[in-house]
Amino acid sequence: MVVLVQRVKGARLSRVEANGSFKEVCAIGQGLAVYVGIEKTDNEKVVQACAAKTANLRIFEDESGKMMFSAREKGLSVLCIPNFTLCAQLDNGQRPSFDNAMDKVGAKRCFEVFLRCLANEMNKPPVSGVFGSNMRIAQVNDGPVNIILKSV
Repeated sequence: MVVLVQRVKGARLSRVEANGSFKEVCAIGQGLAVYVGIEKTDNEKVVQACAAKTANLRIFEDESGKMMFSAREKGLSVLCIPNFTLCAQLDNGQRPSFDNAMDKVGAKRCFEVFLRCLANEMNKPPVSGVFGSNMRIAQVNDGPVNIILKSV
């Protein structure tokens, strides 16, 4: 599992419609934009651990500027975006291989588990993108602070 956690001032997610227009799906204020890539070897235990790590990641500053608080502690919002391209490999050449990405059915199930676990950790549900759809994300990064979590 590869999870890219970004601290944001705000983020909006829109789905690309068949006619090329955009329909806003969800939006958050200050909090986290979380891009989730699920790999073939991932299981529920890995997903739960990554959700807990995401919720409790201390990347929000105290009054002295030190990163001391998590999104959970501050009661902030989380926007989760399914993103299989995080599983890309560039071992050979310039074209990415997505052989490590889990199949769509399994990945959707794992993504839903991630959302449920994150909701339990945060004590409020995250908002999320539409699994398997073409999306547009507009966000204002804060810092920027970008953390990559990988399962081993």
